[in-house]
Amino acid sequence: MKHSIKSLLATLVVSLCLAAPVLAGPYEDGRAAWMRKDYVTALRLMRPLAEQGNAGAQFTLGGMYLLGNGVPPDYVMGYMWLNLAAAQGVNSAIKLRDKLAYKLTPAQIAEAQRLALEWKPKKEARDNMLVVVLETADGKKSIHKEMVEGQACKFLLTSFAKAQRESTPLTLTFNDPEITGRVLDVHCVRPNGEIIRP
Repeated sequence: MKHSIKSLLATLVVSLCLAAPVLAGPYEDGRAAWMRKDYVTALRLMRPLAEQGNAGAQFTLGGMYLLGNGVPPDYVMGYMWLNLAAAQGVNSAIKLRDKLAYKLTPAQIAEAQRLALEWKPKKEARDNMLVVVLETADGKKSIHKEMVEGQACKFLLTSFAKAQRESTPLTLTFNDPEITGRVLDVHCVRPNGEIIRP
């Protein structure tokens, strides 16, 4: 059974168009960058997500290696990333990986499978500074700063924005019981100094 690169590309493009995002934000931005052929941006956004275990990003990164989008073409690495996404139940990754297998030697497949078995997800760095302005029960204001993962910042920013829209107070309690109160303001400072607000 012969599978052309064109048929593999068509499968990848259709699958990316239909794939449900695992994470909003960087994943969506990465997928959009890939679709507009901005492979440098797609790779910058997708690789960290794939390395953290995001199945959609693993699928996309596998396709990028398969097609040489933003990286040198590498069927072994493509197979590895597709295999990792397939192991998480991404049907498109299973189909694309199985089509790709016809282009690989048994030794290449064995190498890709070995790499997939040895792969371990990387934890997201706690390099975003969360800054929260609280009003305590006695009416005092306090500022709490903590280094957190990017997804924790995103979650709190989204929660605060929703509470503001619904005109409901958002109350936080940190590990230290002294640090509890109604959230007055929140923002995150990314490692590059960019300030993100709700």
